[in-house]
Amino acid sequence: MSIEIQHDRNTGKTEVKYSKHVINTIATSLIISGFVSMSSPWWLGLVIAGLNQLSVPVAEDSQWLISGIQIVVGISLLLFKYLGLDKWEKQRAMDLATISNEKVDIELVRKYFNNLLDDHSYYSSADSMFYHSYSCFSKPESNLQFKKVQEAFDRYAESAKKLHNFVGCNFFVYPSNQFNVQDYRYCMAPHLNEDRDLVFPSEEKSRQYRALSKELSSNAYEAKELFNDFIALLKRENLL
Repeated sequence: MSIEIQHDRNTGKTEVKYSKHVINTIATSLIISGFVSMSSPWWLGLVIAGLNQLSVPVAEDSQWLISGIQIVVGISLLLFKYLGLDKWEKQRAMDLATISNEKVDIELVRKYFNNLLDDHSYYSSADSMFYHSYSCFSKPESNLQFKKVQEAFDRYAESAKKLHNFVGCNFFVYPSNQFNVQDYRYCMAPHLNEDRDLVFPSEEKSRQYRALSKELSSNAYEAKELFNDFIALLKRENLL
């Protein structure tokens, strides 16, 4: 078939698939029919009689109007295809290729956020993937074509950069005796955490750690939510 409507019961998504040439065929047929009908073909009288039976008044000499409508509709379909559907299809193909090439590990990024929020720690491999997740579509050659998708990414990237700057200033290798390991573990201010490297606890050091914890939670939660929003949008647009 030239046009198919598919509904996925599991996801609730409905997709309309059409042959690339079906709109061209319909539009061209309408335009040709419109020009041909100007010479009053045999079936024009039947059309007018049928419209009159449906209480739609049409003058017998209105073939020019009917012809014009057919031509306008045909040209509109062609413009819709070439300026709308074809452009959308090209943008979607480019975004699918870009997203596939960048290979963002979604679950590893989510694990990074969860470790920051739950344990105030992360592993270097997850940190590298986190950096990749907010920088990969910022390069001119890797910009996403759909405006709303790129804007959602930009919102996430701005928040993620803020979080990463905080992490870079306040996280340190812990434990410090990690040698010849492929994946280093980092913790937030271990010298202020009595469960880690703090030898002589004090109220001042506890206050400093609580302040850092509050800032970390705020930054990480915001970036996590924006990341999830971005991924959800990619799925809604069938780009994942």
